[in-house]
This record gives sequence, C-alpha cells and structure tokens, in this order.
Amino acid sequence: MVTIKVEGMAQAMQAFTGIELALKTGLTNASNELLERVDAEVVNNLGNVKYGSGEINRYNHKSTDDSDGTIQGRYWNDSDVGMYREFGTGPVGEAHHAGISPEVHPVYTQTRWFIPVDQVDVDLEAVYGIPKITLGDKEFFMTRGQPARPWMYPAFQTVSKDAEGIVERSVNQALKGLQ
Repeated sequence: MVTIKVEGMAQAMQAFTGIELALKTGLTNASNELLERVDAEVVNNLGNVKYGSGEINRYNHKSTDDSDGTIQGRYWNDSDVGMYREFGTGPVGEAHHAGISPEVHPVYTQTRWFIPVDQVDVDLEAVYGIPKITLGDKEFFMTRGQPARPWMYPAFQTVSKDAEGIVERSVNQALKGLQ
C-alpha cells in the first residue's frame, strides 16, 4: 500500500474558495455596472421623446441575483404603457414593429380601441393623429393601434457592445484582490 501525503491542501482549498468568491464578486459588479448603463440609456431614449413626461421611467427596475452559482442581471419595466410603447399595439403595431427584440413575438389584437377622451390627460389627436369621434354623448379617441417605439431593447443593444470588456475588467479587478 502506498501512502501519499499532500502538504498545503487546506491552503489550496482556501485559494479555490477565494477564487470562486472573487469571480462571483467580479461578475456581480459587472452585472450591476451593465444594468446602470442600460438604465441610463433607457432614460436617455425616453428623454428624446417629443411628447412624454418620463413617467414610464418610474417603473424601471433592475436586480442582480446569484442563483445556484449563476449571476444574472435583470432589467424590466412594469408599466403597461411601457409595454405598449416598446412593442406597439393593434394591426398598426403588428405592421410596424422594427427594432423590437427578435426574441419577442407579440400577439396583436385586431380590434379597434376606443379611449374615452376624459380619461386621457393629453390630446391624442394633436399628439399622435388619433381621430376623435362621438358615440352618443361621449367623445372617444378611436385607434387601430400604434407602431412600436422601442426604447428598452435599443438600450440593451448599445450597452451589450461594451459587456465583454466590462466583465473582463471587473473579474480581473476582483481576482487582483486575492494577491
């Protein structure tokens, strides 16, 4: 029987643990930086809108999670208006949805929308050319939808160009802390 003695095994195991923690730290930092950049781009994209208050941006959210060793950054907007703006609505949105993510395949309603004039704080006819009609004694804006006006996906595309460099820098910086 042969006996092998390995010296410094505890130190080696500590080093591996340190590397794992440094990688997680670097990846988490990179994810957070990327999400901050996406947020800045998203806000900028909506800031360039002719008629808009930026209200939609109050519903932007971001998080970085470590689940089973996978670092994942998430960015989303939970405003209904944001979704309509990003993907468009109705037959018009279905026909004009350039610039949305190729990973998303919306289903568009084909019926007209009747929006009560008294429930909207902007003149949709003046802003978007949506005609105003009267049914009975009530006024409505009638639309067959709006084209997509993507503002989030273009932000992801812009930031993704720098993602590899940001991840590399953040991980290298975290690993340097081990020395």
